[in-house]
Amino acid sequence: MKNESLNRWMYRVRFTSIRDLQEDLINEFVKKFKLVTSIYKDEIFRVFKWENNLIVYGESNSSIQSSIKTFLEQFGDVRQMLDIFHDDSLNLNWRKNAKPYEELVGSVIQLKPEKFASYVFLHFQFQEENRTKFNRTYIIGSDGVFLFSYFELPEVISKTVEHSLGTSNSPKNWEEVMQEHFEPWSDKPNEKPWWRRSVLVYKN
Repeated sequence: MKNESLNRWMYRVRFTSIRDLQEDLINEFVKKFKLVTSIYKDEIFRVFKWENNLIVYGESNSSIQSSIKTFLEQFGDVRQMLDIFHDDSLNLNWRKNAKPYEELVGSVIQLKPEKFASYVFLHFQFQEENRTKFNRTYIIGSDGVFLFSYFELPEVISKTVEHSLGTSNSPKNWEEVMQEHFEPWSDKPNEKPWWRRSVLVYKN
C-alpha cells in the first residue's frame, strides 16, 4: 500500500461565455463543491478559473471521479482532461513527508492543431528519458488543444530515477521548440506565446 500510485485527474468545465462565470456563480460553485467534497478527508482538490472555464484538479485514493463529474455537470460542459505529461509518479503517501507548499500554480495555453501529436510525443519522450526530476507535482492535462498545467511551489524534487527509454533525444532548446507548438495569444499576436496563469478560486 505504501507505494501505491496516486490517482491524479483534471476536469475542464466550460461555460457559454465569460459573462456566465461571474463572481456570484463562482461563489455558489465553491460553496457547493466544498460541501460535496467535505466527506473526502484524504483527497486533494483545487479549482482554477480561466476566462469562461473552471479547471478542477484532484488527487485521490478512492474512486470518486464519477461523483465529482456528476456534480460538475450541473454547471457547464464537462470534459475530463488527459494526462499527457507528469514529471514523476506520486504515491498515496507522498505529502506526509513533503514540505508545505507556498503557492499553487495553474496555467493555460492552446496548441496549434497541427502540432498536437508532436507536442504529446515530445513530452512523453522527455518524461521517459528524464532521470533528474524538476518538480514532482508538475502535470499537464489536455482537452484537445486546450492545455492546463498544475504544479506547486517550492519545487518538490525527487531523487534520480530510472525510466523506460535509454535515449537522449529530447531537444536541448526545449522552450524554443515548445513555442513553435503554441497558438499566439489574441491580445499579443506578434509575441512568442507562453503559458498564462489562471486564478485559484478554491483549495482544500
